[in-house]
Amino acid sequence: MWVGTLGMPIDSLTEPTRSAITMNMQMVHDCLTVFVDDNTFEGHYTQFCRSVLWPVLHYQMQEGPRHAEYEGFSWDQYVKVNEAFADVIVREWKKGDTIWVFDYHLLLLPEILRSRLPRPDIGFFLTTPFPSYEVFRCLFSREELLNGMLGADLVSFQAEEYQDHFLQCCCRLLGLETIKSALQVKQRLVSVWYESLQIDSVFLQRVRQTSDVKAWMTAIGNKYKGKRLIAARDRLDAPGGVKQLLAYERFLKRYPKWRHTVR
Repeated sequence: MWVGTLGMPIDSLTEPTRSAITMNMQMVHDCLTVFVDDNTFEGHYTQFCRSVLWPVLHYQMQEGPRHAEYEGFSWDQYVKVNEAFADVIVREWKKGDTIWVFDYHLLLLPEILRSRLPRPDIGFFLTTPFPSYEVFRCLFSREELLNGMLGADLVSFQAEEYQDHFLQCCCRLLGLETIKSALQVKQRLVSVWYESLQIDSVFLQRVRQTSDVKAWMTAIGNKYKGKRLIAARDRLDAPGGVKQLLAYERFLKRYPKWRHTVR
């Protein structure tokens, strides 16, 4: 069962509409809906997740406003959204359920859930990099974020380097003891591991053989016949898309004959 926000403005939705959405998402799609007002979602996602957390996790210090009022407001909204997720999960949780928390938008959620539920099984996975101690310690909410993640029984990353950075931060900022690939947190052990996300090539190959995909391949091949086609989906931000666009520009300058063949 998935738990998430709608990813759209909701302040204008009437109560009957919200109830209908909630019922439809749960009965048809096996999803639990988390409703947070537009102002709270804006502070959580745009201001804290994208403007504070995202740059630091990618080794880039904040380029936006840095004053305490801005950070304090966005942090409060970040906390509210994590608590809203907890409210929905706690209502539906049953003994024996395993809760899997996903990504940097919900770093506080594991600890909130642990404080509200009797001995829950919680896993957490971070898809972004986790920076070194020297960078992470620059976050004003560093200890709260670490403690939030440590509410899980298992904290997992995409690379061994990120695992090591997390362990070092917990040791130096929280004074925790490391036992192999685990941390002693009060009376329990939190396992810390890494496991790369991978593409399901077998599934993609199976889909590639379907008639719909073959028809699209034929149509695209006919439309761009004689041309080289590069398809990509990139965010236009400093850690990701912008650098890739600059690399693409350099590529075209290095191979000028491609300029008129690439679309």
